[in-house]
Amino acid sequence: MKSRTNICVRKEKKIYGREFHAVRDNSTILAFDIENVRIIELDDLELGVLNSIKKNPLSISEFKKRLPVRKGQKVEEAVAALLDVDMLGYSSFKKMSRKEIDDYERGCSENLKTKELKQIALNVTHKCNLHCDYCYGEDGSYGGPAVHMTRDTAEQAVDFLIKESGDSDTCRITFFGGEPLLNFDLVKYITQYARKKASKSNKKMYLGMTTNGVLLNEKIIDFLIKEDIEVTFSIDGPKEIHDMSRRFKVNPEKSSHDVIYPKILKYTKKVEGHDCYYGFRATITGPSIRNIDDLVAFFTSFKTKSIIYDTAEYNNGISPRGLAIRDDDLAIYRRKIKERAEKVRKNKLESGYNVFARPLKDMKDKIKKTHFCISPGALYVGVSAEGDIFPCHRLVGYKETKLGNVWDGFDREKWLKKYARVHIFNSKVCSRCWVRYFCGGMCPATNYFLGGDFMLSEKVEPEPVHCKLKKMIIEEAMLLFATLTKNDSNSKTKVEEQSHCLSC
Repeated sequence: MKSRTNICVRKEKKIYGREFHAVRDNSTILAFDIENVRIIELDDLELGVLNSIKKNPLSISEFKKRLPVRKGQKVEEAVAALLDVDMLGYSSFKKMSRKEIDDYERGCSENLKTKELKQIALNVTHKCNLHCDYCYGEDGSYGGPAVHMTRDTAEQAVDFLIKESGDSDTCRITFFGGEPLLNFDLVKYITQYARKKASKSNKKMYLGMTTNGVLLNEKIIDFLIKEDIEVTFSIDGPKEIHDMSRRFKVNPEKSSHDVIYPKILKYTKKVEGHDCYYGFRATITGPSIRNIDDLVAFFTSFKTKSIIYDTAEYNNGISPRGLAIRDDDLAIYRRKIKERAEKVRKNKLESGYNVFARPLKDMKDKIKKTHFCISPGALYVGVSAEGDIFPCHRLVGYKETKLGNVWDGFDREKWLKKYARVHIFNSKVCSRCWVRYFCGGMCPATNYFLGGDFMLSEKVEPEPVHCKLKKMIIEEAMLLFATLTKNDSNSKTKVEEQSHCLSC
């Protein structure tokens, strides 16, 4: 009888991969380790290994079958190198559990409760003299009647703010609308009322205003300077860009830029020598992207460091006037930011538009944003012309988001418990997005406008422009970061000091 030999076949270990995003430029290949917010330089074979393992774990022999052009020891060497830098492992990489998410939310809620609500956007009117293509306020009506705020309502809003700001020694009101200068008499009155009320409570009241500038005149300019009211001008750049989106309601063919620009110049000249803050907020549309260099040149001609470039979002990506940002606009923008990245590498980037400053800092510090904004209902609320309270100025008029009113207040603890759940892990879209920790889930108000939820919804189509731009910028920032980390630290310091904002 033949003897039987028991042969023990060793089962190959399965190898697991981390979640990553790759970007390539010329001979440079980078993998972004999403959970650890770090960048690793790869070669072609190492990238092939990572791509092979994206969905399921593999053994070494399975890797060799998947990568037939790279046989034997080379595949093993690539796997070993990736194991060494912790991009691969012999067990699955841990993901955040539901219990950990629940604990995170409880911590957020408790943290938000410690914050004092000390700022309001006061919609002194729901009327406007412009009809902007991308306006979220429905021509200033905010889903209701186009009315001015009354004195009684404004006084009550101030009293509400003073009370809610608790022990804070400062608080702030931003006059908003609609166009706040349409109700200038109330602005004047409430400025004095707010300052007196704050003084009696041993607080300092800061005041600001966002205006389109149409009604600016000598009297108003003098008042703004005298009362030290911080002014943000909503203007979209040079005439050719601005007039396409920001038109008069009554006479749409008339250039609003021809009216506004000289008045802003008059203000900026008069404010020289005074310690007064002013800045600009431009909304980016397709024409802005196509003429981004002209846009930047326009704003950098002013003596201010506060320039916010926000992005117009349209439901279903459709603009009433055809101004939505298209894919071919994004291709133009990609070329432009590549040019700017090259200027950063050579330390030749002019001030005024460095979209890389924040992402480079976040990459360096390994910052992970899990939510976009902690302000709504915690530090800040929007107050409608009728005195209703909303989480922020962008949500005024969405009745289903109403929190309360300035006479009765609102259940802040209940709201903060709800808002603590607004984070990337609770969005099916954001939780799967490679750029999530740089973005934090996009603005909750923008998400609500697009999909009826504070978190980005799967039903929002096409992909928001904010998301497309953010991914584009982060990819270029990754390539830039890889270059700068090879250079001296002085270059990196100069980059971080040049800070302007593209809100996306």
